[in-house]
Amino acid sequence: MAARPILACLVAGAGMTLPALAQSPAPAVHTTFEVATVKRNTSGDVNSWLDAKPGGIVVAFNLTLRSLIRNAYEVQIFQIEGGPPWLDSDRFDITATAGGPATREQRVSMLKALLEDRFKLVARIEPREMQVLALVLARSDRPLGPQLRPSAVDCEAIRAKADGPPPPGADGQPVCGGRSRAGNIVARGVTMTEVARNITSQAGSFVVDRTGLTGGFDFDLQWTPEPAAGDGRRDILDGPSFTTALQEQLGIKLERQRAPIDILVIDRAEQPSPD
Repeated sequence: MAARPILACLVAGAGMTLPALAQSPAPAVHTTFEVATVKRNTSGDVNSWLDAKPGGIVVAFNLTLRSLIRNAYEVQIFQIEGGPPWLDSDRFDITATAGGPATREQRVSMLKALLEDRFKLVARIEPREMQVLALVLARSDRPLGPQLRPSAVDCEAIRAKADGPPPPGADGQPVCGGRSRAGNIVARGVTMTEVARNITSQAGSFVVDRTGLTGGFDFDLQWTPEPAAGDGRRDILDGPSFTTALQEQLGIKLERQRAPIDILVIDRAEQPSPD
C-alpha cells in the first residue's frame, strides 16, 4: 500500500484546575507547520517514503511533487492533472513539525498549506464523469474471502486522537495502515475506500469502492506480479494474478463502470523557495 497520508492544525493549551474538577486543556488551532525545511533530493535513491512521527512531525524522503500532492489532498494518482514538466521527475525531502501533537487530519491540512506556501501550489477540483474500476463483492451472497476479516481495532477513534501512527501490533504488522511490496499487501484496520485508493497502481486504473462494506478490515493479499516489459519470462508466473488473488483471497473483484469523479487540476506550481 501506498505511504500514509499526512496532517495539520495543531492542538495545544494550558490546563485549568477548578475546585475538585480538572478540565481538559483548551486546544489552540494551528493551520501551518511551525518549522519546515524543503530540499531537493538528487541522490538517485530508488526508495521514497512519507512518515508521521510523535510531536506533530512529518518527514518525506525522495518524493515527487505529484506524490506530495497525492498525500496532502488524499486523492489517487489518476485524479491529478496538469502541473509543471518536473511534477514527476524532481524529488524532494521535507522535515516539518507542528510544534506539538497533531492528528492525522491536522497533519494532512498542514501539508497542504506547506505545498501552497513553498511550492506556490494552486489547484482546483473539477468533477467529471469517467470510466473507473469498481471494487465489488465477488458473490451475490456476500461472503468475505478467507484473507479478509473485520478488524477488532477501532482505527477511526485511534486516528482522531493519535499523535503519529500507532506502533505495530504484537505480530509486527502495522496497526491502522498497511505495507506493500511486489506481490504482497498486508493491511490492518483499513476501510474499503482505503483499499480501493491503494490498489490503483496495481489495477492500472482509478478504483472506487462499491462493495457496501463498512468499518475496518484486516487482510493479507499475495499475487504474482507481471514480468517487466520485455522480460518475456512467462514461466515465472506460477501464482495467481492480482485480479484473481482479489477474488480468491478477499472475495472482491473489479468491474468497469462509469462514475462521477473529482479531478484535481493543478493550475500553478513552482520550484520550492530555498530554506
